[in-house]
Amino acid sequence: MTTRTPTYSPKTLLSITCIIIITFSSLQQCTTTTTARFSQAYPSGLTIQTPRPSYTTVSTLADSERVSLNQVDYLTGSPDRRKLVPVVLGVMSKCPDAQICEDVFDKVLAEVADKVDILLTYIGEIDPSAEYGVRCRHGNIECKGDIQQLCYRNRFPKLHDWWGFIQCENYAGLARVGDEELAKSCARVNGHDWDSDVKDCTTGSQGRQLLESSIEHAKQLRIRRSCSIFINHKLICIRDGVWKNCDDGHGVADFVKYIEHEFDLINHPSRAEQTTV
Repeated sequence: MTTRTPTYSPKTLLSITCIIIITFSSLQQCTTTTTARFSQAYPSGLTIQTPRPSYTTVSTLADSERVSLNQVDYLTGSPDRRKLVPVVLGVMSKCPDAQICEDVFDKVLAEVADKVDILLTYIGEIDPSAEYGVRCRHGNIECKGDIQQLCYRNRFPKLHDWWGFIQCENYAGLARVGDEELAKSCARVNGHDWDSDVKDCTTGSQGRQLLESSIEHAKQLRIRRSCSIFINHKLICIRDGVWKNCDDGHGVADFVKYIEHEFDLINHPSRAEQTTV
């Protein structure tokens, strides 16, 4: 029995060729187009197993080098003394909306990290009778997660350090935020040792004080929803199940554009005014 080789007309062959080219181009576009992030890419196996038996100890900073929770003059870390745009995200560490918000700002920071002074402020209620001195909407484990993140930022105030730690925790999943083994692993992934550098803050009075101060700051800003986004002292957007009250948009490009305008406004007022006319 002979096998007949199918024959196609020139028109059919041209159609098949076009389909193959279009399909290949689409696949290539899907695999090569990515959105830049500020934080590092974490490995898929990050869902934390047993801690490694040994760590590289990182020397501790002096107390005088630790940052406060307050954004005072917006000049932090700017070598040419340019004023940075204050950005505040009102969040809860185990809130899905906060995770979405922080994921968006991970991409925003890839564009404008050198123009902002960003701060996370945590939502809760002061309650001296509670285990951590505050009540958190997602329970004590969220209070613990808030404290871990605040202590890590207090210990490692450089943006790429503390922001990377939070992104690492988010990557592992909100269900794990507050888990000390996760905190240890995320500290290690970011090049630091939890036990020698951060743990004492989380288990002592300092961590509670940081959380209480953060909650008071959120109250001063009248933050009630996680995630509330303030840029240059103005509430510009809220993520609460859906995006709300975002007159200037809620995409990465929208936030980048807003920050760049505010940066020009506080550093080059005349130039900023010209761009808005």
